[in-house]
Amino acid sequence: MLGVKYLLKDDSRHRQRRIQMVTVVKPPPPPKVKEKPPEPEVKKKEEIINPEPEEMPPEALDDQPPDEAPPGEDLGLDADGTAGSDGFGLRANKGGRALIGGGGDSVSLMRRYAWYTRMVQDELSKRMKRHMEENGGIPDGDLKTMIQIRLDEYGKIVDYRLTRSSGNSKMDDAVVSALKLATIDEPPPRGMPRTIKLKISAKG
Repeated sequence: MLGVKYLLKDDSRHRQRRIQMVTVVKPPPPPKVKEKPPEPEVKKKEEIINPEPEEMPPEALDDQPPDEAPPGEDLGLDADGTAGSDGFGLRANKGGRALIGGGGDSVSLMRRYAWYTRMVQDELSKRMKRHMEENGGIPDGDLKTMIQIRLDEYGKIVDYRLTRSSGNSKMDDAVVSALKLATIDEPPPRGMPRTIKLKISAKG
């Protein structure tokens, strides 16, 4: 009996010494969560409001003096045939129809510079009359021509041209001769347009 017990005890002691090896596997890391990129800022479209121009009341327009209108680049005159020994003359356009380029009140301009335009008229009329007397007198018929002259600061005619022929060579020659020989005694006033358009008529 003693021998059997020993064997049994010895077997149980041997079993107690047996060690079981367990391998622990590390779990995989959790998947990385991609961060959502920031949404681009949406710029608000700025509204630009243009204020409507204020209309000037009619009362304010009426209060402005007519002479304050800015002068245009061209000063126009309408020259009609007048009764008299020479049969032609120069005067302001009938009815105030604008012959002045660049805007402005033609009546105001004519009134403001009337004394100087009268000097131009007298000089051209004198030269034309002399030329016609020396070349057979005023041609028959109702003749009209358009000219344009430009003055320098001293009143000298530095440029001229016939913008419309009268259809009569004697009339046109008289106009050109007057333009070549005309001399204005005084310089044009400050602010007066240097380019002057003239319509000249003659009745023989």
